[in-house]
Amino acid sequence: MVMQELLTINELAAKLKVSPWTIRAWCSKKFIPYFKLRGCVRFQEREIDLWLKKNISHGRSVYRLRIEAAMGSKNGGIQADNS
Repeated sequence: MVMQELLTINELAAKLKVSPWTIRAWCSKKFIPYFKLRGCVRFQEREIDLWLKKNISHGRSVYRLRIEAAMGSKNGGIQADNS
């Protein structure tokens, strides 16, 4: 088994060019794949790459897609297409 690169919150924030606070918020909402190692939040680089490929589409941000999905479920599944 090959050991994968593990990223800290600050390393991932720098890689994605977002604030560490944003990464923490995504973790608290279980929006991004992470795990805890002795109480410290860590990210597998390969899992983050897969997550990005899965969640980024058509120029919309990952967070925006999540908001749109939540709004759609509150409105009985009806979503406006603002593309």
